[in-house]
Amino acid sequence: RIKLKRTTNPVDLWKYFLPSTAGVSSLGLVWLLLRLYNSWKEKRQSKLFSVEQAYVSQNSEKNGLTEDDFDVCVVGAGPSGATCAYYLSKAGLKVLLLDKENFPRDKICGDTLHPLAQHHLKNMGILRSILEDEAVVKFASTRGFVSPNGSNFIDTVSSSSSNDVMVIQRTILDHKIVIAAQEAGVSFKEKSQVQFLQYDDDLAVWNLRVSQGDDLDKEDLIVNAKCVVVADGAESYIARYLKLIDSTPNGAGGRSFVKAKTHQCRAHEVVFYPKKILPGHFHVIHEIGDFLNLSCFSIDSDNRLHPQQINEVYDELMDSDPNIVKTLGPHPTISQFQIAPVRVGGIKKSFGKAVLILGDAAGQVDPLTGHGIHLGMEAAHIASCTILEAFKLKDFSENQFMKYHEKWTKQWKWDFYWSYFILNLSKDHPRLVDAAATVIQRKGPPAILLWALVISGVRPKWHIISWFMRPDVFVLTLYYLFKLWVHDHFF
Repeated sequence: RIKLKRTTNPVDLWKYFLPSTAGVSSLGLVWLLLRLYNSWKEKRQSKLFSVEQAYVSQNSEKNGLTEDDFDVCVVGAGPSGATCAYYLSKAGLKVLLLDKENFPRDKICGDTLHPLAQHHLKNMGILRSILEDEAVVKFASTRGFVSPNGSNFIDTVSSSSSNDVMVIQRTILDHKIVIAAQEAGVSFKEKSQVQFLQYDDDLAVWNLRVSQGDDLDKEDLIVNAKCVVVADGAESYIARYLKLIDSTPNGAGGRSFVKAKTHQCRAHEVVFYPKKILPGHFHVIHEIGDFLNLSCFSIDSDNRLHPQQINEVYDELMDSDPNIVKTLGPHPTISQFQIAPVRVGGIKKSFGKAVLILGDAAGQVDPLTGHGIHLGMEAAHIASCTILEAFKLKDFSENQFMKYHEKWTKQWKWDFYWSYFILNLSKDHPRLVDAAATVIQRKGPPAILLWALVISGVRPKWHIISWFMRPDVFVLTLYYLFKLWVHDHFF
C-alpha cells in the first residue's frame, strides 16, 4: 500500500494518482481531477458571491464617493432592506438606508421568527444579544392546529433549538437589525421618503430626491447611487412608479393584542382554520409577558373573500367561532384590530437596470402561512451577492440583476406552488382539513413535529404532502373522510 503524506503541493499529490503507480487505479486520477475542479469552482464562486469578500472601488476612499454619492441606496428599513444594507456595507460598499418612519416603530405582524431568519441574525451578530435578553424573546415550542370542525392537536414540538420558532416583537427586532447595519457602516436616514427617482444613462447612476421629516421648509436631499434596492413594503410606491409592479397586493393581514392575564390560552402558538376565512387562517401567538398576538390572514382567491372584508370576518370569528372563543376565555381584553396589505407568492419581475425589489414589495411571503421575514432576509443575502458581483464585473445591466430574480424564484417556486395547492384544497374541501388534523393527532408527536417544521419553513411543503401519500396515512385519511361524509349526510 502507498501511504499518502499530508501536503499542499499539487505536484506531490499528482504522482500518487498516476495510472502507472503501483496499487492505484486510473479512477484515482479521475477522482483527483473532480476534486480539483470542485475546489476551483468553490473558490471562484466565493470570490464572486461571498459578502465577506470586500469590494474596493477604484474611485474611492471607502468608496471614494462624495457625501451624497453612494454605491447602493436601499429604500425601506424592514428586516429585508436592513439585512441587505448590512451585508453590502460589511463587504465594503457605501450604502444609504432610507425609511419613512422613525425607529423604533411598530409593524403589523404575527411576531414569529423562523430558523432561517435566526441564521441571518446570527451572521449579523444580533442573535446572541437577543437570546440573552429574556425580557424580549421566547420560543414557541408548544404548538397546535385547529381545523374547521374543531379537530385539533396541540403538543410540544421542539426537536432542537435550531428548529424552534422565536417570538419577538417587530418593534424590537427591526430596530436591532437597523442598529447592526449602522454599526457595519450603513448611513441610515429615518423619516425620509423618496419623492422622485430617475436613472441617468450617461452617468450610469440613479438620481433620487428624498424628503426629510415633516418640515415642509426643509430642503430635499439629492442622492446619487449606482444601484437601488426597493424594499418599501407590499404596496411599494417605487416599484409601481418604475412599472415593475402593476397589481395591487393580493392578500391582507390584521393584528390585535389580548392583555395579559385576561385570556385562557396556554399554548405558545395555535393556528385556526375557520371555514369562513379559507383560504387563510387565524393565528394566536403567546408573546413575552403573557399577552397574546392575534393575527388574521387571507389571500384574495376567486373573490371568495376580498382582503378588505377581513375586518368583518375577524369580528365575526371573535364573537361566534367556538374554538377561538374557548381559547381566549370569557373576558379577554382586546386591542383595536389593525389591517395591512400583504403581497404573497412572488412577483413576475423583481429586477431592472441597476435595481432590485426585495421583501414584501417582491411578494416574498409564503401564501400558506403569511410568513415572510425569513424569506425576505434570505432574499436580501441573494440580492447582496448579486450586487457585489455587479460591482466586481462592472455590469449593472438587466441581465446581471436578473440573476437575483432567477435564484430566489428557483429556490421558492415549488414551495409557493405547493402552498397554493394546499390552500385550494382547503378552500374547496374543508372536510379534508378536518380529516388531516385528526390523522396528524392520531399519528402523534412525529407527525406533529413534521407539520411544525413545514409551517416553520425548515422543511418544504412537499414533505407534508408526500407524508399524506404514504399508504398507511393515505388509507387513514380516507377512513376519516368517509366518517365525516357519513356524519354530514345521515346525522
